[in-house]
Amino acid sequence: MPKEKKRTGKYCVAAGCTSTNADNISVHEFPKEIKRELRRKWINFVKTKRQDFNQPSRFSVLCELHFAPDCYPAEYRIKHSMGIEIKKKRLLPDAVPIIHLPITGTSTSSSHNTPIHNASQIHVTHMPNIGVPASASTPVRGAFRKRECLRLLDYNNAQNIETKNVETQEDAENVED
Repeated sequence: MPKEKKRTGKYCVAAGCTSTNADNISVHEFPKEIKRELRRKWINFVKTKRQDFNQPSRFSVLCELHFAPDCYPAEYRIKHSMGIEIKKKRLLPDAVPIIHLPITGTSTSSSHNTPIHNASQIHVTHMPNIGVPASASTPVRGAFRKRECLRLLDYNNAQNIETKNVETQEDAENVED
């Protein structure tokens, strides 16, 4: 009988989840003590399904399957929609886990290979038209995809700067009143 290969890496501490960083799934460490409120929200998320969970250790992590797409920078959603894979995802500073996976009797690692965030779940609001090759049957070349992704990221950054300028202007007007 062949021995089953031992899985290594940091395990997700959420109930019913056995994802590790070895599964090509991004894992996120719990916020440090200086971010008490955020850390408490993460702990409460785990405790809703695991009453035995007290405090995270330095090895405790939650995997990407427990975070909504909007917990990550917008550029990740854009890159994902362009077919570009992000190897190591980083959360936004105020991200809180919200997705509990269904608990089944037996868990296999193959269930974690199915991405929870597929293209139909990604919604990008108010984006400029993406250039489309003349023929839909023509495969999109990597250079085109990269150029379009960079163009969309530049557009997104410009929109963020514009929004911040408007907010700053409104704050200044409120101070004058």
